[in-house]
This record gives sequence, C-alpha cells and structure tokens, in this order.
Amino acid sequence: MDDFFLQPHQRTKERLESPGENVDHERFEQEVLIPLSKHEDIKLRKFNCSTLSIQSAHLIPYKSFNVIEGSYSMHSDLQKYYSYSVFLTVSKEEQLSRLEKRNPNMLNNFIQRWIPLEELYFKTFSIQDICDIKIDTSKA
Repeated sequence: MDDFFLQPHQRTKERLESPGENVDHERFEQEVLIPLSKHEDIKLRKFNCSTLSIQSAHLIPYKSFNVIEGSYSMHSDLQKYYSYSVFLTVSKEEQLSRLEKRNPNMLNNFIQRWIPLEELYFKTFSIQDICDIKIDTSKA
C-alpha cells in the first residue's frame, strides 16, 4: 500500500481527517485488485513521495496467489477482493525500531501523525476483529 499514497489533489482536510482515507484506495482497487480479480496482469504505477507524482507503469504478470500488504489494505472498499486476511501486530518498541530504520528523519512524523491515524483506522473499522487470522509477533 506504500505505493498508493494520496495524490496532491486528494489531500483535502476532510479526507485526511477521515479514518482510513489517507491512502489512494480507489486507484489501488482500479489498478491492482480489479485486474487480479479478472486474472489479468497488473500495470503497477508507484507513487513517488519525493516528486508527489505517479511513476510510469511496470508490468506485473498475473499469478493465482497474491499477497496484499499494508495497514490500509483492509479498507472497507477493498475487503471483497480477498479470500483470506491476516492481521499482524508488533510491540510498540519493534514498530518504532522498524520505522526508525526505514526513515530516521521521519520518525517523529510517524509518532505524531501516522501512527495515531493508523490506530484510529484499526479501531474505527475493527480491522483486527474482521481478519481471518491474527498473529501477535510481540509474543513470539
């Protein structure tokens, strides 16, 4: 889902304040899930956060088994495409460690903005409860 950040024209105050709406789930559905549901290849166009633009498409051949990964992949408009869903949790410490490794300059932004939005989305739509399998990796 990291390749489907909101485009500049989608970043309205109303949308950013709505749980689960800070990802371009509409484009993800059109460009990934609908083609997969029709057994078609995907023309993936990643969003470039540096330029705030969508990159040129590259072809991903259809496969009968696909893993869709990302916090917002269980948006209510997308759930109908999935055969199974898995909810993974990690400890707060592990989450922060991974975010820091991923982008140390953005850690505070994740803590102040993105983690609270993600947690609100999980809670508002009971994401953990609607998934078929729940794995708590903090207890592993």
